[in-house]
Amino acid sequence: MMVGTNGTGFVLGLRWFYRYSRWQNSPFYIFDKQKDYIVFRLSSQYDNKSDFIKSKYIEIIDWESVGLSKKSWIDTVQTYQLPIDKTKLTYIGKLSKNDYERLINHLKEQ
Repeated sequence: MMVGTNGTGFVLGLRWFYRYSRWQNSPFYIFDKQKDYIVFRLSSQYDNKSDFIKSKYIEIIDWESVGLSKKSWIDTVQTYQLPIDKTKLTYIGKLSKNDYERLINHLKEQ
C-alpha cells in the first residue's frame, strides 16, 4: 500500500480523461501502487445517492486540510486501475490519520 509519512495514503488529482473537448482533472485516492495505480474515486455528490451507494461512501471529514475544494467522499463501490506510465498526477494532499483509519475499518467490514 502506498502510504505517507504518517501512515496515510495520498489523495491526488488525476488528469486522465477527455470530456467535452478538454482534459478534466478528477480527484482520486491512491490505495495501492504495483504495476498500476489502484484508486478509489472521490465524489462531492452524496445526498441524492441510494442508501446502498451511501453505505459504500466514506466521508472525508478533514477535506479542507487535505486540499480539496469541497466536502468529499471516498467511493469504495469499485476500484479502478490506472496505468502508471500513462497517468499524469498532480499532488493535492494526503488523508488525515483519522480519515485513513475510518477508510481501512470500512474496507475490513466489507
